[in-house]
Amino acid sequence: MGGGKKNVPRVKGNARPASSSRAADLADPASVSLFRANPSLAFNQLLNQGTNGGGQAVYSSADSSGTGSNYSTRPSTPDSFLSSASHSGDAAMELLLKKLNKRDPQTRIRALEETKTLVEDRSVNNLQLLTHAWPRLYQRCAVTSERRLRLLANQVNTILVTKLGRHIQPILATLLPPWLLTFFDPITDVAQEARSGYEKLFKPDKRVKALVKCRESIMTYLTKNICQHTADSLVDPKLADAEERRRIYERIVSSSFRALSHLVQTIPPDQWPTPRHDLDALLDENRFWEKCYHSAPIIRRSAYGVLSSLTSYYPEALDSRQSYLGHAFIRKAVMDKDPTTHQELWEALTL
Repeated sequence: MGGGKKNVPRVKGNARPASSSRAADLADPASVSLFRANPSLAFNQLLNQGTNGGGQAVYSSADSSGTGSNYSTRPSTPDSFLSSASHSGDAAMELLLKKLNKRDPQTRIRALEETKTLVEDRSVNNLQLLTHAWPRLYQRCAVTSERRLRLLANQVNTILVTKLGRHIQPILATLLPPWLLTFFDPITDVAQEARSGYEKLFKPDKRVKALVKCRESIMTYLTKNICQHTADSLVDPKLADAEERRRIYERIVSSSFRALSHLVQTIPPDQWPTPRHDLDALLDENRFWEKCYHSAPIIRRSAYGVLSSLTSYYPEALDSRQSYLGHAFIRKAVMDKDPTTHQELWEALTL
């Protein structure tokens, strides 16, 4: 009696339970010191880290050259780094970032409303945490099926980039790929807001220059969407059922094709590298050509549109790929019975 051990809750694997003191023990002292001295720089470095062990895959921040393209393998997934960001000295912004990173769409919608007000009220210097986190948050919003969330994200984006002006340069190569994708969102209000923000940020003579500067990261992003992602890799099955994942996938792939058409049509030939390594690599992918006879009409239409653009602006690419063109397009696509695809199909055939 009286000498027995106290009952202590067991922890799986005999691991020590998490706590703020335990986290402090594990933290890199240099990182802690950097957070205290320069929280914005420290947070930016945190965003640029990859994941190890069980961490979530993360969407890239721009590297020091401004051409970072280490995109997430599942863009819909909340970012574990953003959820745990702290020590910045800006408690209001830390809380807002955590809300923006939640899974629940309604929480994120309310957080975006708060973000609009916050961005309008703060100076550029007081928006550094949001600025560095924004490309990740924005690309998550681009993937969601919630129309209201996508519209609000683009409204915030317009306000933020307009306020940042030239200060957007460090994140532009990371932000522009999903931003360009959203130019072609099937919801008119969303697409118009995305384009409006771009036109407010860049004067007419600067718009093409921005695409040229970020071409590499844009092509990386579009290639992954078109050739690598599936519905399950693009959207976490825990966040959406199979039907919703399918609809999101079809929208993202279709918009990616349309963004690619825009890139081919807009960037002058002498502004592409010779040869066009990234574009040629995409055109040599079987999965690119398979989209010409994909089961979804929205994907087939946009794929036909790319072929039309290539015929007009980069015909030598098709001249050297007659085997692809003959098998995927001439033999299969011409059998397309869906009348909603026939205009784009006819244009691709007759140009």
